[in-house]
Amino acid sequence: MTGNNPMDSTNVRRPLPPRPATGLLAWQATLGHISARHSPDAVLRLTARSREARMVWSASASWGAHYEAVADHPSLPAALRALWDEVSRGHRIFDRAEDAVKMPVNYNDAEWLDMSTQEALQRLLWVTQSAFPGDWELLLVYQPVDNAEHRMQARLLAKDKTIAVGGRGPTLLDACRTLFRSAAPYFGLPRD
Repeated sequence: MTGNNPMDSTNVRRPLPPRPATGLLAWQATLGHISARHSPDAVLRLTARSREARMVWSASASWGAHYEAVADHPSLPAALRALWDEVSRGHRIFDRAEDAVKMPVNYNDAEWLDMSTQEALQRLLWVTQSAFPGDWELLLVYQPVDNAEHRMQARLLAKDKTIAVGGRGPTLLDACRTLFRSAAPYFGLPRD
């Protein structure tokens, strides 16, 4: 029996999950979603390089036969925002509101990385630019794979690519720290 009770016509909705804490975590959640729902070979690539005494960032995402890329942005947040614009313009990634909360949107410049990761990345970039002015490239690759140690990879190429050093770990922070330790002799620093 239906009465005048307002609860009779109310749609019960579950609360949406919280959005990822940083823009990079949102990208990682998005890649995880793509890997689970669209194609298991989803990859996010970020590249920083020295160009005419300044640093530029490029970013790409690929899965299956799809590939989207942006280049020559002044910062990591700018590259990640531009990449999402390209991906969302050409592809429907999320079908449900519960999943769409993962989208890497509406993060300000200070919200793309947590403080520890930001500091480690900035330190790595500063030391790299000091050691190899104008002749280096840093490649960061994220894959949502089961083995956490292989999710984030970092590779430094310098001196006309005669120096190639890598690091990896479950997070960007871990990959940067591993890469920094591996590259220390090339920076003229003692290893830890």
